[in-house]
Amino acid sequence: MLKKLKSAERLFLLIKKQSPFTVSSPRKGKILNEIQKLINDDPGSWLDTISIWKNLLELDTKKETLSQRASNPLKRKMGENEIIAKKLKVEEMQKIETTHKECQLEKQIEENALEQRDSVTGQETLQEEECQNDVGKAVDAHNQDDLTFRVSCRCSGTIGKAFTAQEIGRVIGIALMKQFGWKTDLRTPNLEIFVHLNDIYFVVGIPVF
Repeated sequence: MLKKLKSAERLFLLIKKQSPFTVSSPRKGKILNEIQKLINDDPGSWLDTISIWKNLLELDTKKETLSQRASNPLKRKMGENEIIAKKLKVEEMQKIETTHKECQLEKQIEENALEQRDSVTGQETLQEEECQNDVGKAVDAHNQDDLTFRVSCRCSGTIGKAFTAQEIGRVIGIALMKQFGWKTDLRTPNLEIFVHLNDIYFVVGIPVF
């Protein structure tokens, strides 16, 4: 759907959007600290957006693979023996499916009885699994050694006069390395973080394409 859009010049997954920083020359360090807090105080929003970004990449790769297979189908003629073998295989699969359904029905009856007996235990197990998932997300955030990134920054207006794009990008890059353990790669990164600061807004996002 995104690829079919004709009017969108650049598309981003939004990580952060907020009001612009007020710049005063003696307090430049305070603004840099505020920028770092956007990462350190809310790592969950970063991880959620990274997860969406990864899912989009996986979906795009799968669709490209399927389209390549569809454009290059295997061309072969089926003989009589192949047709007969195919029919026999279909009949066997139908028998297996019928047997499988019967087994599933018996299993479902047993599971219903177990669920009624162990409903309290099931709720406790669910809570434990949710806690483990939260811990797993945190661990995953610190074990993404294969993820490389770079920060592309654009500054304009008042903040553009006080800071260079390189200064802002360096502060954000250091904060990301410390928080998530990612590695920088300025030439061929897996991930690009785009930052735009002006007198109207402060936006951080990931380019989709």
